[in-house]
Amino acid sequence: MTTGFRGHTVIAALAAAVLLTGPATVAHALPDSAPTATANRTTPPGLPRPTGAYAVGTETLHLTDRSRTDPWVPEAGPRELMVSLYYPARTAGGAPAPYMTTEEARLLLAERGLDGTVPAATVAATTTHARTAAPAAPGRFPLVLLSPGFNTPRATLTSLAEDLASRGYTVASVDHAYESTGTSFPGGRVLTCAACDQVEAAPDEAASRLLLKAVSTGRAADLSFVLDRLTGHRPAWSRSAVIDPSRVAAAGHSIGAVSYTHLTPSAGARRPP
Repeated sequence: MTTGFRGHTVIAALAAAVLLTGPATVAHALPDSAPTATANRTTPPGLPRPTGAYAVGTETLHLTDRSRTDPWVPEAGPRELMVSLYYPARTAGGAPAPYMTTEEARLLLAERGLDGTVPAATVAATTTHARTAAPAAPGRFPLVLLSPGFNTPRATLTSLAEDLASRGYTVASVDHAYESTGTSFPGGRVLTCAACDQVEAAPDEAASRLLLKAVSTGRAADLSFVLDRLTGHRPAWSRSAVIDPSRVAAAGHSIGAVSYTHLTPSAGARRPP
């Protein structure tokens, strides 16, 4: 099934099966009797190796949508997003990209009740396969927009993003401000889940559902904005020429998969200056 989206073709919108080697996976692999040995382990965990033919490159973008005020913390100003781009690369040279920062890992572990089980530094050091700023492979490739689950950082979609890129897709994995356990932004800021606090403080289930719907519609607007900034006039990404704008998909985990239902063709009229 295809749906018109901002003058592009959305090929598919799927609830992605997240391939995650992160806090939960590491914790479940630990024997209950050996937390000390885990803390002293020097070899970090690693993500599954991508299965496609291409090497994978990656870059990170900080985007600001000045047409919208952040819905969860209005005093913060315009809506901000962190986006990890993954793309087919010519070579596998260069340094592997970091999985997440130590502070992001600490906050994720604490929220999952694993802060006393798995060291944050171990999770942050998880080995990835995408190489920072690797030269792009020749050609134009379909774009997949990825949105993580509520209260979950985009890092948990890294394995999926790397595998898609190795199979000939460009991927934009988005962290939505104030909607994850912790997201690092420029200037040393780490934004936590203000949206989660509001959902938890809702007086009843009806109010909670309204807030969660706001998460979905807000994420749809986020993804629309990201698509504009990647494929519109004067794109924000220097490698945007690798994207085939006629082939675009939206996918996600949990509420990140629900958001695509709110994407509308009418939003495509807006282009950033």
